Amino acid sequence: MDRESENIDFIIEDGVLTGFRLKNGCRYNGYIIVPDGVREIGYGLFRKEWQFKAVRLPEGLRKIGESAFENAASLSAIRIPDSVTEIGNYAFVHCYDLKNIKLPDNMTVLGDSLFAYCDKLKSIIMPIHLENIGRGAFKYCNSLESITIPADVPVIGEEMFYGCTSLQKVVLPNSLKKIGERAFEECRSLESLTIPQGVCEIGESAFLECSKLKELRIPASVRSIGNCAFQQCEQLENIAVAPDNQYFKSLNGVLYDKSMTTLLRYPQNRHDARFSIPKGVKQIAACAFDHCRYLRQIEMPSTMETISEKAFEDCYYLREAAIPASVTDIADHAFGYSCGIQTIYGSYHTAAAHYAGNHHIQFFAKPMAALPNDFEISKSILIRYHGIERDVSIPACITVIGAKAFLGLLYGMSIYPMA
Repeated sequence: MDRESENIDFIIEDGVLTGFRLKNGCRYNGYIIVPDGVREIGYGLFRKEWQFKAVRLPEGLRKIGESAFENAASLSAIRIPDSVTEIGNYAFVHCYDLKNIKLPDNMTVLGDSLFAYCDKLKSIIMPIHLENIGRGAFKYCNSLESITIPADVPVIGEEMFYGCTSLQKVVLPNSLKKIGERAFEECRSLESLTIPQGVCEIGESAFLECSKLKELRIPASVRSIGNCAFQQCEQLENIAVAPDNQYFKSLNGVLYDKSMTTLLRYPQNRHDARFSIPKGVKQIAACAFDHCRYLRQIEMPSTMETISEKAFEDCYYLREAAIPASVTDIADHAFGYSCGIQTIYGSYHTAAAHYAGNHHIQFFAKPMAALPNDFEISKSILIRYHGIERDVSIPACITVIGAKAFLGLLYGMSIYPMA
């Protein structure tokens, strides 16, 4: 390694290494030693230097500049001295052969995309005093299997572990307040994750395509969950929420807001062929039933008002949906993108009928009020009908219709026995 450095002229200005060049007639042998006295590696200095396999940095070095080793594709070994306190954004991005790294304990900040696309990076020892990690710092580190986030880090930033397909274990600190957008997207080997009490926010698509994740427990501290946070988690069977959470609630493993007016996520690996949304729910959130491959039929209560974008995206085997007249807003792609929907049941001149017509889906007017919550029943007597549908199917358990069951409602209604 020493001989290689003898073949190189280094350009150093006020302690900053700003350039280097081979001496006449010399060639690289893959190794380089940065001279003593250098305090900073300049911007992009070794960028795209694919010949380098190992670099030795001097004690006393304080800063590695932005993009310093970007695309140094053959770099497989580098020791970062304990004196380093700052490493710039993109410093080691696309260092495909880099396998292990130990970061100095004096560092408090890691830059954006610092080790992104380091395909062979398997081990990272983090600084114990770390306070901030930049966006996409470990994006597409496909060989990374486990990592422990230091105790003082408050945020898992956007896309931090995006595409870390081998990541199996992540230890999150109790200091954590936020999990950013797409933070764990495509972490397809992650089977479990403990979200610490204290986390307040889970960002949009945070766990998208975590295909081995089977259960999630939402602590009491969580106040916000972004759209599609748990989309395409194909092994997810249950979402549990701490009972004292003031913003969210779980019923039979399905995630709702606390008031149960919005259904947020139906676990993708539930095996029910038919699901009846509870009465009181007004909105189906974006991606709520996305990729639910076992679902065949969906029934909605008379309280339902809104079906959001991608609500039933890629529900390949969903064949029928009964949509009540109360629904006034159905997003254009609510049943789009490979959803198997063939028939919508509802009432004429409603959003359901309009949506079916616009999307070439078979539509039938059908008695809809078959959900028990639409009926007030005492023994076998129907005391009062509380639904809003005009075509009503009476459940088989009702043998007597009370005198005031449909008081003020009969004009324009059709009443049928349960088929």
